[in-house]
Amino acid sequence: MNYISRIHLAWFLLSVIVGKWGFAQSTAEVGDLTDAEYAALALASESRVTGTISFLASDEMGGRGTPSKELTIASAYVASRLRAAGASGLGPKGSFYLENQLDTIRTPQVGAEITSLDGAQPSCSLLASTSTEYSYTGKISLQNAVADRGIVNSAPVAIELRVPDQDNLAALQRIIRSSERAGASAVIALVPETSNLWRTAIERKLHPRLPSRRGRESIPVFLMHQDDFDSSKTYRMVAPAQTKEQSTVRNVAGVLRGDDPELADEAIVFSAHLDHLGRGGSGPDPIFNGADDDASGVT
Repeated sequence: MNYISRIHLAWFLLSVIVGKWGFAQSTAEVGDLTDAEYAALALASESRVTGTISFLASDEMGGRGTPSKELTIASAYVASRLRAAGASGLGPKGSFYLENQLDTIRTPQVGAEITSLDGAQPSCSLLASTSTEYSYTGKISLQNAVADRGIVNSAPVAIELRVPDQDNLAALQRIIRSSERAGASAVIALVPETSNLWRTAIERKLHPRLPSRRGRESIPVFLMHQDDFDSSKTYRMVAPAQTKEQSTVRNVAGVLRGDDPELADEAIVFSAHLDHLGRGGSGPDPIFNGADDDASGVT
């Protein structure tokens, strides 16, 4: 639980205490709660809150990536809870959904290859591609650290990732940005067979994701087994262009209408974001569950 959330929780608990026992000032301003208000307050129990959060943040929800099947399921769950609470949908024809179209990309694997000119074809996978096809034939510079030297003529570089804390996407992205600034046209990440990056490459092939923005790769990135690379060889590299598509995502919106005619045109708006980062984490657990960002707010 982060600092901001602790503030939210503390404020919620303080509100409960004030509502139940009251302070002189709050009692004078608000008055005593009714039996119905006490009953509503009692619904916000720890078990009910935990039950909702544990579902939204479960591994089965896959981190609620944007877009993803799991995010769609989560939105249906939220809509059902709003309906059960007596809310009306704010979408077309009373629906609880407000749909939007997003431009998304996938990283292809068919056609991606690294072949040495002596006929050997080491196993590789494409972690990232760009909007156009990339090809290169020649020697590939081996860098044992962040690539910041020895790069000429926009050649690709190979980076050995042998340090455990480098074996994750965030660490590799820093290396990629440094390599690109130094002039590299592509990166080959030399990783062990147990690297979680192989799994990330499969995820990017199977699931669409949002286009590149800050922190994401802007040059082609290959994965290759560490023992298959030989810097003395001449290689031919081909990275097909990323595929573009449109994905439908939906917000969930409902209204619980009051019955006071003087306040009928006023509203209090509560909102929280339902999506999170999806899959792609390092280590044995690749799922960004998003319990507090923002399953707690949705709850």
